[in-house]
Amino acid sequence: MKIKKVNNIKNFFFYRYLILILFCFLTMYVTGRIADMDILLGWVEYTAGGTTTKVALSTFSLFKNFGNRYLIIALLGVIFTLTLYLIIKNLIDKENQNLWKLLLLAPGLLIYTNAPTKESLFLYPAILFIILECNYLIGNNSKSLFNFVIRFSLLILLFSVRGDQSLPYFLLSLISLILRNINIGGMLTKIRLSTCIINTFFLSILTNLSLSLLFPEYIKKLSTYLNASFLVSNNLYRPNNFDAFNQPLNVLSTQYLSLFPSVQELVFAPYKAVIILDSLLLIYVFIKSWSNLFNLVNSYKYFKKVILVLFTFITLIYFSIYGVIGSVNLGSSQRLRVNYIPLGLIFPLIMEKKLRDRKKYISLTKK
Repeated sequence: MKIKKVNNIKNFFFYRYLILILFCFLTMYVTGRIADMDILLGWVEYTAGGTTTKVALSTFSLFKNFGNRYLIIALLGVIFTLTLYLIIKNLIDKENQNLWKLLLLAPGLLIYTNAPTKESLFLYPAILFIILECNYLIGNNSKSLFNFVIRFSLLILLFSVRGDQSLPYFLLSLISLILRNINIGGMLTKIRLSTCIINTFFLSILTNLSLSLLFPEYIKKLSTYLNASFLVSNNLYRPNNFDAFNQPLNVLSTQYLSLFPSVQELVFAPYKAVIILDSLLLIYVFIKSWSNLFNLVNSYKYFKKVILVLFTFITLIYFSIYGVIGSVNLGSSQRLRVNYIPLGLIFPLIMEKKLRDRKKYISLTKK
């Protein structure tokens, strides 16, 4: 039975490799490139890049002499597919395999984590960090010095690769440390996903409004930077000036535009329909993975509250940051949210699997 399971997983990753090659090749055919791959391969001079660009450039410039974009994608696809398989193969079982498959077949993940991009360098250490963080939270080697050193090293690596995109992972580590060492009490009522999402959504509005009132100059500079970075003035079918933090009541439209194209966009660029598929897959996996985790922990007074705190933080990050900034440029939104996937979608999948495996030892989590 175990051999059959291993073979099924290997077969899936083989076919996934063929699919990612298809998506990557089509993306390059339609758009001419994938994200900043020409810069990161060293084919285009770019002097304005910071530390993260230099790290990515030093890594991917090793492949610059291959010369052909398609050959480089095919080679990187093999390397990253094998890396991903080795990292998560023991985390996939018959109860969560369908969610894993849907997530791993999301077009954004296929395209932006198998090409010369910063997301490719970020995703795999981010998953490793999430695995170790789950171990820490449920008590697996939670006091191991080795565990701490590896987690801290991974955080430094994530920061060097993606800069401020790694901040939520630093905050997750800090929150986990607090939850492991401070008794926050238990709760008797069941946690319901729909209620938690609604509460966090309104909390995100309050958070962004507070930020705009407390730090107006910083928000103004951030808005100016984003307008320039995403070439907002060229986005004919999107808001022509990013000012979402100062207009928090427009949050419904910004959340929609960060996930889906407008009707005009879809007519003008039909290939953006693939982003609709990408968003629908991610939404479904998010709902199902967290629902499964909630159902598992609802019978435990203490750990249920821990998961509720973590869910609120993780979802708030999406609504307040990715769901706002992504409204400016749909293509950039699809790429940027890849950095959120380990935190928002892979975390509940791994946590649920590890908790099921340790259910008979659940008393260690202060039942």
